[in-house]
Amino acid sequence: MDMRSCRQAIVAGLKWLLTQQEADGSFRPAELGLNTVHKIPYALAVTGQLERGARLCAWLNEQGLDEEGDFGGRTHREGPLAVFYHLANSWLVIGAHRMGQFGLSMKAGDFLSTLQHPQTGGFLTRGPEASMDGMQDLMSTAMAGLAMLNIGNVGAAEAAGNFLVDAYDRQPKLSSQLLFVQQKGDRMVNEFPDDQQPAFSLNPQRPGQWYFVPGLAGGFLAKLSEVTGSAEHLRAAQNYIQYAESGGSDRYETPNGWWFGWGAAMVYAVTGVASYRKIIEAVASDMVESQMSNGSWAAGSLSYEPPAPIVDATAEAIVVLTEILQHAGVGE
Repeated sequence: MDMRSCRQAIVAGLKWLLTQQEADGSFRPAELGLNTVHKIPYALAVTGQLERGARLCAWLNEQGLDEEGDFGGRTHREGPLAVFYHLANSWLVIGAHRMGQFGLSMKAGDFLSTLQHPQTGGFLTRGPEASMDGMQDLMSTAMAGLAMLNIGNVGAAEAAGNFLVDAYDRQPKLSSQLLFVQQKGDRMVNEFPDDQQPAFSLNPQRPGQWYFVPGLAGGFLAKLSEVTGSAEHLRAAQNYIQYAESGGSDRYETPNGWWFGWGAAMVYAVTGVASYRKIIEAVASDMVESQMSNGSWAAGSLSYEPPAPIVDATAEAIVVLTEILQHAGVGE
């Protein structure tokens, strides 16, 4: 992995991203609400842009955060963020907390914690309107668990981690697919429309799979294992990354693989196992090569289309590349 090229890509992406900020702290295109803005605080935090981040958090407090700690108003949800209701909340909690914007992060984190199922530890996919029998999915739970870990709610993070461990161990047929969703307590959802398959499972025999789902699960579990010391958490982290590695060649070559590379970096930092280094290098190299000449990226994982928010994708790429570099050196 050419670390110099990765650093140059991060700097170029950040320069472009900062040109999109308005005087009031918001980012263009503001009309797309959370689809534009939810990843930006995290990106500004990992690159040390604290003044810019503070202005954005002030805007979020004024325009989006409600009394309960949820986001609405000008920070509405569209597309996938309306389905995976609290995914954006988790991103914002992490970003705000890393910038020291605790008034925002803790209030939003308290709301997020109310969406955790009290028995399973998973997070309800559809948010506050969901029933206790509603869907819980690996991606939303992993991101929410990471948010809980960032704000120091270790109990909630550990419960989310245990949910992910249990979900992997209860997979009925790993030879053909990794199921992402459960409902009605602990029933894994294995029937769904074929055109929605990537949102419900990872089929290693098909292209275009959501490799970012096991990537997020594995990466979160690796970070959690550093806190809990749990061999089960680390075992499950490796299982998720290894399952994604069993997929097609496109696992490295599209934005769907970015968090797969991130997750491999988190596991590599804990284990030092050389095979994860191959994944990291392949994903990072593709990310650098896919950057546009102006420093932005055209689309990220789970992109909202149309249009794919280039701001959203660029913020995501900055986070992934920065944290890959941070953790890739630890495992050596």
